[in-house]
Amino acid sequence: MKSSYIKTLESIDMLLLMIDIDNKDFNYEESILKLAKVANTEIIILINKIDLVAPSEKLADAIPVSALFGDGISDLKNTIKNKLISKNTQGSDTALTTRRQEIAITSCKNSLSASLKYLNKDAPELEIVAYELRDSINHIDTLMGKTTVDDILNKVFSGFCVGK
Repeated sequence: MKSSYIKTLESIDMLLLMIDIDNKDFNYEESILKLAKVANTEIIILINKIDLVAPSEKLADAIPVSALFGDGISDLKNTIKNKLISKNTQGSDTALTTRRQEIAITSCKNSLSASLKYLNKDAPELEIVAYELRDSINHIDTLMGKTTVDDILNKVFSGFCVGK
């Protein structure tokens, strides 16, 4: 029976392995090979505490970071973004086949863009950000075919003239 640790490793899309550069007892190569064998996924290696060592001591295939000072975090974000984008575009056969799907995706994108715009303000109004995010989720629900009671009632009563 597999441990929960191994089950978790098998279910992840990407693994970030952070190693302190000053930990001389840690066997980097052995640990990475073990993780790669179990996880069977993308592994990004981070070397932390780069502010404590000379540049020549850094590992070649690792992203050097300083959690204390925030150095290297933008490189880490870019690496994660690029790996996720390349993973999602390889062999993708997904296509929008109806106008409804196109409208749902476009509306979702517009809601996400609006939420980001409000979030990036100096004093963001979090209620508006939350509303836009909820709206984007509703568009995804539409795309996935999830139907709510409000959807059904709106559809039923849209053709009626109520109140006369």
